[in-house]
Amino acid sequence: MQFSVASAYGLQAMIKMAEAQKYQGALLSLPELTDEHYFSDDYMERVLRQLRVAGLLKSGRGRYGGYALAKPAKQITIKDIFEALESDLYPYKCQAEKCQASHCLAKEVWDQVYVAIDKSLQKLNLQSLVNKKINHK
Repeated sequence: MQFSVASAYGLQAMIKMAEAQKYQGALLSLPELTDEHYFSDDYMERVLRQLRVAGLLKSGRGRYGGYALAKPAKQITIKDIFEALESDLYPYKCQAEKCQASHCLAKEVWDQVYVAIDKSLQKLNLQSLVNKKINHK
């Protein structure tokens, strides 16, 4: 299974915003979110728009505009981010409607993989990632 580039960009941006969240009300501009990662501004704007529509980000316009987390980093799981940016987190697109087997053992494998991924992504939140970074310094 492979996540999209949008998830990679979105996760990096969300981590950066979680790190900046300690400065209450601080909005990060698009250049601040893209500079060190060499992300395309146009692509990143689309990613950020998806995260905003999902209720994970808030944005402000104007000279001091930018983006910030819409809620505390502790309340945003990595699953929330990936769900906002991926069409589906299920690891395999089964052709179940075409399948003639009454009980598909392969689907049971994919279901178990999905459950493991789901649990892992729900357990991690932005604050836990920021804390790990601080503890590793």
